[in-house]
Amino acid sequence: DELSYVKKEFPNVIAHYSYDSNDYVDIYGKYDFVIGPRIHGIGISASMGIPGMVIKHDFRGDAADGFLADKVDINVDLEHAIDKIQKNILSIARKNMTLLEHKRNTQQAYVSLLSKAL
Repeated sequence: DELSYVKKEFPNVIAHYSYDSNDYVDIYGKYDFVIGPRIHGIGISASMGIPGMVIKHDFRGDAADGFLADKVDINVDLEHAIDKIQKNILSIARKNMTLLEHKRNTQQAYVSLLSKAL
């Protein structure tokens, strides 16, 4: 049902969509920066080192903190949102490196905790 809504609201935009989560790495991997309301898309992008910005529409948007993603509230004025997007775009390379380092550090922390339990 989401795809028909996107086609209606954005008729001239190419939509990349799949019902199969196995396709997500290929879809998100094509981009340098991801903006969206769905935390799962921001998360998979972050896991590949691709920075993102979540369009926060409810409390679940705070999960973006774990992915080092910037947030913009759905009710913010458009000019403010565009300014945040532009600032993010200008820092993509730095954010990419920060995400990859965060991923390494998080993995090391998990391995350390698990190795103590095993």
